[in-house]
Amino acid sequence: MSKVTVYILNYNYGRYLSKAIKSVLSQTYKDIEVLVIDDGSTDNSGEILKEFSSQVTVIRQQNMGLVKSIIKAFTIAKGDYVVRLDADDWLEETCIEKLVNKIETSNTTALVFPDYFEVDEFGNILRQIKRHEFSDNVTMLDKPAHGACTLIKKECYFNVGGHNETLKCQDGVDIWLSLTEKYDVLNVNEPLFYYRKHSQSLTTDENRILSTKGSIYKNHAKRRGFKKEKTYAFIPVRSQLLNGEEYALMRLGNETIVEWGVKKAKKSELVNKIIILVDSPDLASDISKTFQNEPMVDISLRDKKFSLPGTSINHSIENYFENNIEQEPKNIVVLTLDYPFSRHNYIDSAIYSMFLFGSISVDTVMMDNSIFYYHDGTGLKPWVDTFVRNERDDIYIRRGGVSVFRKDLLGNKINSISEKMGHVIVDKISSFEIRSHEDLEVANFIAQTIISEEE
Repeated sequence: MSKVTVYILNYNYGRYLSKAIKSVLSQTYKDIEVLVIDDGSTDNSGEILKEFSSQVTVIRQQNMGLVKSIIKAFTIAKGDYVVRLDADDWLEETCIEKLVNKIETSNTTALVFPDYFEVDEFGNILRQIKRHEFSDNVTMLDKPAHGACTLIKKECYFNVGGHNETLKCQDGVDIWLSLTEKYDVLNVNEPLFYYRKHSQSLTTDENRILSTKGSIYKNHAKRRGFKKEKTYAFIPVRSQLLNGEEYALMRLGNETIVEWGVKKAKKSELVNKIIILVDSPDLASDISKTFQNEPMVDISLRDKKFSLPGTSINHSIENYFENNIEQEPKNIVVLTLDYPFSRHNYIDSAIYSMFLFGSISVDTVMMDNSIFYYHDGTGLKPWVDTFVRNERDDIYIRRGGVSVFRKDLLGNKINSISEKMGHVIVDKISSFEIRSHEDLEVANFIAQTIISEEE
């Protein structure tokens, strides 16, 4: 029987700690080393831990943070496999047994993870989270396992260099990318732990999380040999008047809407050239005056028939290359002006994502966890089961206005949306879309806020 180390990370979760420890001690799998790392708690955690002093190994330390505590746990663990349990969560009694049985079916597997229940702060079950069956139908590994309650083969962990200790969050993404580069991963399609959702949990700090995730993509791409390739960003501009003023030239704060788009592309580390595709000679002339001293920016006229609503931007891009003989790029970025506040780092994250996961295109999206209904003739019915949330039923909405694809797709019959398409999740400000006069007023407020934060 292989030894398993379960380490419980605790910081001021004394009110939950006893339940977490008892859930490990009551496992049907018996060869378990239990470590509790108390990361400088100032609540009653110390008193709780005294009750279990004969059954668990307690490590008290000054506050080191999540990732450094994880690294410490792996370093001192005696088990062949290691599992992290956060002190506010708890395990089903067969969790470790089923994870071990699963990982020992394959010599090439380094990580196994289960489905789980989400619970509220009081322990009431909210929903069941059900992942894909990884042994059958998952070919794009761009959705990592939950960072906690995942069983990892310790030897493999150290073979890939472990965690990046500079991270403050998203440790699960980091180790997932390290392990999936060299090893297989599997899951158990059964809920085996309870994940507590707090009203102010780390998982709601989206800006911090998404920024860190982008940095992780960059680091792993470069570690795997990513080479910067020529990348062109196209910004389609349609002549449209709002109250007698061209939409693209309307100001948000100190800059026009088209300037917000160009600024985003210029901040990207991977974009070499910016082409503004304009369907009106007069508008093109006005935009040219704004960017006349910008060698990186090119203004190009496009046929009005290619700018009609519902017409693919690919036609205009293909036409641009037909009329401009030059060394063609490997990557195409399309930036939509209706999303002026999407962050520049999503451009780079999309390109790194294509490299890491082998997709041919990437769109920026948001996941929508709303309850959707359909009408079956007798009334409204939920689109999907509202208790069991299957990964296959997750709804992603195109938001942020950043699309990236390989240049090879132009003129190709391959449909980038139906083929191997990746995604980058964006934050709420980046997802703000201008659709109306009212949205423009809100956009002006957001612009002023952003300007104030930058000053």
